[in-house]
Amino acid sequence: MMLETLRGKRMMFVGDSLDHGQFVSFVCLLHQLIPEDQKSMQTFDHDSLTVFTAKEYNATIEFYWAPFLLESNSDNAVVHRISDRVVRKGSINKHGPHWKNVDIMV
Repeated sequence: MMLETLRGKRMMFVGDSLDHGQFVSFVCLLHQLIPEDQKSMQTFDHDSLTVFTAKEYNATIEFYWAPFLLESNSDNAVVHRISDRVVRKGSINKHGPHWKNVDIMV
């Protein structure tokens, strides 16, 4: 039912490691229902974007690392320090284009 709901759509999880965990759990639920040759998983932009594709459904479930939605010094998923986080006020231009035209954003 979920795959039919996602047919022809992009769903994107945006955030930090908690949101990444939700993305992984969601993909795991759907992954087992799709034949091997009808799915793929790719990582782009130095691990900031991960895309799971359900080919038969023309659907993607994506994760984009942006802990604050705005530009910050925590933008690198691997190299960042929680105690030193700084956010650039109003700086959505860095990340916003990644979720442009997404049908469902979590």
